[in-house]
This record gives sequence, structure tokens and C-alpha cells, in this order.
Amino acid sequence: MTADIIWDLARTADGRWVISSQRGNPEPTPAFSIERTRQFAVSYLDHLDRRNLDGMLDVLAPQSELNIALNQGLIIEDFPQWFKMIDETFINSKHRVQGLVALENADGTIDSHLRIHFTAGWRNPPPDTDGAIDFSVNRIWTIRPDENGKPQLVSQRPFVPFDLRKRVDPLDVIGVLRAVRQGDTEVVRDWLRHGGNPNDYATDGFNLFLTAAATGNADILRMLLIEGVGCHKVDPNCSLKDPEHPEYVTDDLAVHLAAQHGDVQSTLLLLSQNPEHLHACMEVNKHTPLLQAAFYGHVELARSILDKLASIVPPGTDIAEETRRLFTETTLRGINATELAHQFHNQALVDVLEPFDTATVEAKQAYTRALLESIAGGPRHPEAGTPAQEASETVMRIIASGLAEVASLDAPDRSPAVKRFVSELQEATENPNFDPNRLAGELLQTPIIAAVTGNNANEDVARLRSECVEILLQKGADPDKEEQYPIAVDAIIRAAVFNHLDILKKFEAVMTPEAIKYALNHKAAVNGLTALHDSVLRAATSRSPAGYLAQIRWARSLGAKVDIPDHTNRTQRDFAVAAFRTDGQKNNAAAVWEALQLNSPPPRPYTVFSYENLTFLTIPERVADKGTVWRTLAGSGDVIVKNIELDGPNALSAEVVQNHSFGTAIINRTWPDGRPVSAQEVQLFAAQTRGTPLLPIMRFTKSDPYIKQILGAGLFGALLVDPESADAVKALLRDVYFPERPNAGVAPKASTAEHPLGKRAVGADNLAQRTFVDYAKMMDTLNDMFIGGLSFRKPAQPEVLQTLPALKELGVKLIEVDHASIQDSEAIAAIERAARAAGIVLSGRFSTDEQIAHAFERGYRHITTITEDEAHRASWRNWVPGGNIAGRDLLPREMPIRRPSQDFNDVRRALADNELVVFGALTTPDTINALQLANSGILNAVAIEREHGTWSTEETVRHIQAMRDHTNVIVRLCSALDPDVATLVREGVNALIATAVLDANEARHFLNEVKKANVETYGDDRAKWTVPVIMMETEGAANDTDEIVAMLKEHEGVCHPGPLDLSASLGAAWGTEKYESTLSKIETTAKTAGVPLAGVLSTLEASLNHGFGMVLAPMGMDGGALNTGIVGTNPLESLQSDNTA
Repeated sequence: MTADIIWDLARTADGRWVISSQRGNPEPTPAFSIERTRQFAVSYLDHLDRRNLDGMLDVLAPQSELNIALNQGLIIEDFPQWFKMIDETFINSKHRVQGLVALENADGTIDSHLRIHFTAGWRNPPPDTDGAIDFSVNRIWTIRPDENGKPQLVSQRPFVPFDLRKRVDPLDVIGVLRAVRQGDTEVVRDWLRHGGNPNDYATDGFNLFLTAAATGNADILRMLLIEGVGCHKVDPNCSLKDPEHPEYVTDDLAVHLAAQHGDVQSTLLLLSQNPEHLHACMEVNKHTPLLQAAFYGHVELARSILDKLASIVPPGTDIAEETRRLFTETTLRGINATELAHQFHNQALVDVLEPFDTATVEAKQAYTRALLESIAGGPRHPEAGTPAQEASETVMRIIASGLAEVASLDAPDRSPAVKRFVSELQEATENPNFDPNRLAGELLQTPIIAAVTGNNANEDVARLRSECVEILLQKGADPDKEEQYPIAVDAIIRAAVFNHLDILKKFEAVMTPEAIKYALNHKAAVNGLTALHDSVLRAATSRSPAGYLAQIRWARSLGAKVDIPDHTNRTQRDFAVAAFRTDGQKNNAAAVWEALQLNSPPPRPYTVFSYENLTFLTIPERVADKGTVWRTLAGSGDVIVKNIELDGPNALSAEVVQNHSFGTAIINRTWPDGRPVSAQEVQLFAAQTRGTPLLPIMRFTKSDPYIKQILGAGLFGALLVDPESADAVKALLRDVYFPERPNAGVAPKASTAEHPLGKRAVGADNLAQRTFVDYAKMMDTLNDMFIGGLSFRKPAQPEVLQTLPALKELGVKLIEVDHASIQDSEAIAAIERAARAAGIVLSGRFSTDEQIAHAFERGYRHITTITEDEAHRASWRNWVPGGNIAGRDLLPREMPIRRPSQDFNDVRRALADNELVVFGALTTPDTINALQLANSGILNAVAIEREHGTWSTEETVRHIQAMRDHTNVIVRLCSALDPDVATLVREGVNALIATAVLDANEARHFLNEVKKANVETYGDDRAKWTVPVIMMETEGAANDTDEIVAMLKEHEGVCHPGPLDLSASLGAAWGTEKYESTLSKIETTAKTAGVPLAGVLSTLEASLNHGFGMVLAPMGMDGGALNTGIVGTNPLESLQSDNTA
């Protein structure tokens, strides 16, 4: 039963709401109302869970008006059939409404935004899946009242937010067409509900219905044709209007536009709603939907029309006869769908159409004759028989018969025939009544259009065609004059379609540059295509595209544009992009892209896995679990996951790489110096990647006693290098994955000493069994996060390759192939073949877009794009002129790179000699990174970054000792009051930097402490004294500039403005008068006093030109070097364009 009651609510003293009374509702709420929407939803879902089909049908709109789209893009065409599929797939299903928000629409319907939680069991679980389903979805249900006022579900669709600021006025047709072309379906739905008329035309000749068809928007078409949204019923027979000739009836229907676009779903929907449109002809060229598909090279659409024919036509239709009729139908030139495919050398399309084509020559000819009879051309021309018309008809007959005859002759007979027809044409064009631009012939064309129409069957046909054009041009033929039929285009577009490039160049010779450019960019009224559109399309589909490719380059050189949309809103560039994913065009796609000279990389046949990054002081929009990477590799065949190879699990490296959407980071079991990686280091690395899917994966050269410890510390993958046997792989897998979970139904084992695993193991086993009763999927979920695999650096053992299918079942998910180490192409191919046959993801090292594309074609989905070492070296080359680190002449004032002296402080000496000291920064304790920076070849010193890093005094001393034989060492202190000044001076640091100095008093304290430590350590040997550096990055220090600079002069120190912190302290962004004047004051005062300046700049040359004595090289920082190498840009560039800090 359903109770209709009213609750009175009262608020308690502590702010809670309570029910104070309850009573029956004297006026029950109408069944169709916002208040009872939740009841309707719960009832509907209850019917579904109880498999009550009759109960569901009772609250559904009729099938012909029901518009249900599921989240995966599935459209429910037959509800009872879908219901049967659900019943056969799931058991014990339960839908629960977690939340509902209802909204009454302007047209009287109700939209309900529901969040529905669904649980069920599989009747027959798919392989490698759990037996249970558990997820939530957001949906929008549209409910309307039936004739009795009861609620009725008419639409379901995935939830899409609708921004009210995008709302379009019901009279704004242009605005709603823009929304259609941008894919804003909810904007269109809202427009219709508020009274928008889908039959109203815009100035370009389109209305909402035609635009939805042209852009392939099946959602909007279903909204109009099935759901009937709004108060205006769409006219399915409306046709495109010609803006230049509004009275002209084009008969260009929605289905013709959808077929031009090539959208299968939209075209089939339009045909199923109006089966008679299957044979509807466009007025100008008499194309049917199948002829449209063939003309534009849409292989999949042509296949779908023929395969789905029985579901389009009315029941009882003779399918064989209907198919024959489709192929009997021709263009005005007498060409059917199969012949169009042959004409444009589209073999993929020929292969689809030919098996269906049983049309006879006689039937096609009769059909074409009937089409021509409807045109006032040839003998039906109103001026037929007049001297002027007869002169043009004579020329047309000579051209048509000449081209046809020469095409049919054997080689010896062709040359005389060409000579004869050329002579006849010259004589005919001498007739004083002949007008070279008069429309004539059956199709009302100019003679020059007739001359360029058709393929060249042999070289003599090409020669005759060329001579005809030459004669006509001499008589004043206009290549830009349009025909009336069959496409209403000029000779330029027609010549481009048939790749008569030599003739196009003749046109170029007689036209002005402006005229030929205009003609190349002119859109045909029938389809919106330009000559370049046609050239791109035909180049993509042709078996021999060289001529079309040359034609594309020629057109582009004359100013042909690539961004002109056709009737389907697709540009020439879009055509080229589509070729990369379209059957019959993929082989030529790259060449077409190159010919277009777009100056951008070609579209990828794959997408790159990415995720919301963790960035400085931000958190991701949503936390991603660690199973995301494997789910992507296992379930998305068109996605690659990027990997970076790191020297080791450095926490700072993790922070950097996760900002560039690397899915994994591979490290070796040992650091480059041979030291084993510790579990603690892995733990620190893993802690830095919380919230992102980044997985650390480690290579093991053999089974390792510490593998479980390292995995437990945060490793999410293990690769066994060059396994000698399948047993070795199995041993690794046992350590990587959790064992098969115990059966929760089995009674726990007794905890006794007799148990072979001992009391502790028995107790753990009992606990695990109890745990799995409640969390049956926990171990499977964890296992799905791990990636076990193999890494081949040498040819694989045959036994291992043969057992890959079995090893996959045990958990081998990825196989890494080291091409550089193996080198043997056949050995590499053998590994690749075995991995593909077993269905295991391939991983490899590829850097360029071309290499990655080729690897993708061979089955690689996990790509190492860069290593940490490569990133560092690429970054360091950015610092020096020309990228030459070694073997170049030093610039004036540049300090040479050399090992530090034991006899004097080389930094102090360089500053005294006015040389530039270039230093980097180590932000995280890591001796590997420290020595990399020390030996980079661009740094005179490395600074230990104690201001922000996690440095203890012991760690600092250890790194000073590790680096001081390789480079000069600087320490950036936490503050001017750092108590470790004396300790660090005793360790031999070359400079100490006091950060964020507040004022002159702090500066004085620091300078005196450094001097005191220098005296205690070195006495009067001032050549060894540590150099003090004051960072001027607070407003207080800036105000005391004169006093601080005077002290620095006395202590032989360095003045170091800190641009970021100074900007923040002043509250003034870079470029503002306050900031720039303050910085200028600090620098000018220091330079005037002869105190060396320190700072941060992007290049060595810029730093020398600025007059610095010391400079922090951004790519000389551990994180900065890695970041710069990955993205290829200097770290300062982003800050210079974005000063939000």
C-alpha cells in the first residue's frame, strides 16, 4: 500500500528537526507530480528487480515514443527484448534510489535527476571478473502524464549538467543551430521545451532537424522523431534550402545529410522512421542515401544500410528485390553505388557493395533515362533548335562522343581518333553562334565542365581531354561558371574530383590569383564541399593517391583553406583527421596529412592515459585508485599508458612525474651506483603519489628475499628480467599477488600446534576467512592493482614464450621488450608474437610520435617515453648556448667547470674575479641526484635546499661530504637564525644562504655568525672563508636595503633578491610598479656598492648579461631538471606567464 500523509516538523533546542505530529492528507497529491516522483521511480525499479515486465510496460510510454539511452551509448530499441536480456544476464538484482531531484519543465513534463545504486550477481560471470556487480549511476528520467493523468516514463538518459547561461531564446534559430553543432544536446532540449520550432530555418538554409542530421547527432534526432520533445512536431520531409535561390526545392532531406556525414546511427534512425526515404532522390544529382554513402566513401554506412535493410523496410517486403532496386538507382550520369566506388578507386567500398549488386545494365539505363526526362536539357531545352543552343549542343556531342570513343579503342587506333575529334571541335567552336559558357547537353553544363568530367581510361583520353580544354579556354570558357546538373559545381571542383591536375594548372594560367583562390575556396551548394575537400577525400580513398596528393599541395600553394566547414560542419582538416580512423582510408591518412602542410603533428590513432594531477598546494578533483592503470591497459585498446624510467624511488621525482600523467614509473632493484633500493625509500616514493594512479614498478633480476617487504612498502608491480624458465616466473608471481582467497563457507581451521604452518599462521588464516565473509572482493581488488610481468633484455627462452598463455592466468600482465639490448629483430618479433597471441600487454621504449605510432600498431600499449637520465641531460643542454655542454669556448665572465680546490674557496675567488658562479639545488636528500647535479657539466656549485626540504643536520653533513670532492657546496638555510652555521662552515661549505631575512638586524646576526665560524675554522686564511649570502625577499629587508648592502660590502657577501617571495611579501605581482621599483632599488644599490648580485634566470647568457655574480639555474635543480627534460620548456616560463602566486 501507499500512504499519503503529512508530517509536521519542529526544531529542537540543539537545532535538529523532529516529527511533532502526523496526519492523513485530506487532499492526496496527484500521481503525476514532483512530490510523487520518487515513489514513481522506486515503483518502476521494484518492477525491474521483480522481473515484472507488465508492471513496467504499464508505466512506460509506447515503444514508438520511448527514448531510452544507457550510459554506454546503448539505445533500447525493443524494451521487452532488453528486459529479457537483463533477466538472462543478472540474478538477485537490487536497484536503490540514493538521491533524486525533480524539476517541472516548461512543456509540462518532469525531469528527475536520480542517483541509482545497482547490485546484482552474474548468471554466468565473464572470465576474470567477480561474480557480483556493484555500482552507482546518475540518470535523468523524463516523466509525462498519460491520458488518465498517471505518470509515464518517456525518456531516460545519462546525466549531463545544463548551464542555464547557455539557454537559447525560442526565436533564436541561429543560436540553437550553433548549440547543435557544438553538441550541446541539453541546450536543444531546453529550447524545444520553451517553444522552439525545429522546422524554422536559419539564413544558411538549415533548420534544427536538418542540422542534427548533418552533424550526426542521433540524440537530437531521437528527441524530435521519437520522444517528440516540445510543442512543435518536426516535419521529416523538410529539405535544405539554397540561400541564393530560396524558391528552389533541393529535395536534400535529413537522411541525405546524415549519409553525407557518414553517421550510421543517425542515418538508420531516419530511414527506420521514414522507410520511403530509402529511395528519395536529391533534386540536383538524384543521389539516394546509398549513393550518398558511396559518393563520400562511407564504407561502414553502406554496409549497415545493406545489412539492416530488413529492419528498415515494412514487414513482408521482398529484401532481394529491394536490394536490387537500390543498385538500379543511379546518379544523373548513370552511375550506381558500386560504380561510384570503382570510379574513386575505393577498394574497401567495392568489397562491401559488389556482393549485393545484381542490377542489370538495362534496368540502370532505363532508370537513368527516366531521371534525364525530368530535366529541361538536351532536346527538352526551351531554346532547343535555336542557332546559339544548337552550336553549344554540337560542341557537347563532340566532347562526349570523343572521350567515350577514345576510351574504348585499342592503342593503335586511339591517336588518329584524337586528331579527328580535335579537328571537329576546333571547327565547331569557330561557329559565330557558339558561346563557350552557355549551358547545354542533358545535364545543362558548360562544355568545359563536360570536358573535365570523368576518369582517364588511358593516356590518349587524357590528351584529348587536355586539348579540348585548351581549345575552349582560347574561346573564352570560364572555369568558374557553374553547371545546373548533376552537382551544380564549376569546372575547378569537377577537375579536382577527377584529379585532372594538369588541367587545373591550365585554369590557373588564365585566372587571376584572386580568382583562382576564390574558386578553390568556393563551397558547392549541394554539399558545401570545396575543391580541397574533394581532393582530400579522394586522396584518402584512392589506391594510387600520388596524383591527388600533388593536387592538394598545388591547391594549398594557391591559398586553398583547410578550415571551411561543409554541410556536415566538417572542414578539410576534419576530413584528413577522419582518414586515420576510417576503413579504406587509413593507409593514405599520413600522406594526406603531410600534403595538407598543416604544420602540426598528425592525429594519433590512440589517446594517452591521463589523470587529474597533484600540483603545488592543490589536491586532485577526485582521488584515483591504483587499479586505474591496469584497468586502462586491460580494457582500452586505443589508449597507451606512459611510463618513465627513474634512477630510483626518489620522492621528489615522484612529485614531478605525477604532474605529467605518467601511469607508471619503472625502477631497478639497485640504484645506478649498485646500492640496493630499500623498503623505506619505496615507502617515501609511494607516499608522494597518494591520490594519483601512478604505480611504481621494479625490475628484479631474480627472485628476491625482500620482494614482499618492498611490495608492502608501496611497490605496485614487479618485472622479472630475462627469466630462465616458467618456474622462475611462477615463483615471482607467488610473491607479487595475494593468494587465492579462502572459501568463506569453509569452517575455520583449528588453531593447534599440529597445524603444519604453526599457530600464528593458523590464527591469521582464521582471521582471513572471517574477513572474506564480509569483504569478498578485497584481495581481488588489491590483486587488480598490481602488475606482474617480464622484462626481456636478451632473446627469450622458448619455453617461457610457449607457456605465456598459462603464465597469463597466473598473473603475467605485461611484457617489456628492451629493443636496444636485444637488437636481434627476429628475437624481438618472436616475443611480440607470443605476447599478442597470449593477450598480454607489450611494453617498450619509444620516444618520437612516429615511433610510438608504429609501436601502437604492433600491440604496444605501455610506452616508456623518457628516462630520468635523458630528462636531466636534455634539461642541462637548455642552459648553455647551442646546447653544447662540452667542447665550447667560455663566454666572458663565465666560471670554468672544475673540481673544487683544497687550498682556497673557489666560489669566493670567482666572485672576487667578477666571474659568474652557476649553482643548482638539491631539494631532497638523495646522493644519486646530488652527484648527478655535481657532474652535470653546467654547475659550479650545488646548494642543499634546507629552507623547504626534509633535511636533518646529519643528512646535510653526509651530502656535503659526498659532493665536496666533485663540486663546490652551498647550503640554503632555514633562516638567518639557523643554529648549524658553525657546523656547516667546519664541513667546508663554500657559501651559506640566509633565506627570508626579515630586516637589517637579522642580516647583522647572520653575517656575524658566519664571520665568527670562519675565524674559528680558518683563522686569518680569508681565501678559505665561507661566503655569506643574504636573500632580500621580504618587505622589511627591502626597506633596509641600504643598511644590509653596506654590511654585505663589509663582510664580502652576496645580495640575493628572491623574486617569488619578494612579490608575495610586497603583495605586488611581477610587472607592477611597486614590485619592479623595489627590485630595481635592491639591484641598483648592490651594483653601485660593488656587492655581487645573485638571482634566477633561464639561461647562462641572460645571467651574464644581467651582471649576476651568482645564479641559480632552474634546470640545475633536481626537480627542475627532471621537469624541464620531460616537458621541454624552462621552469621559469610558466611563472613568467602566470603570477597567480
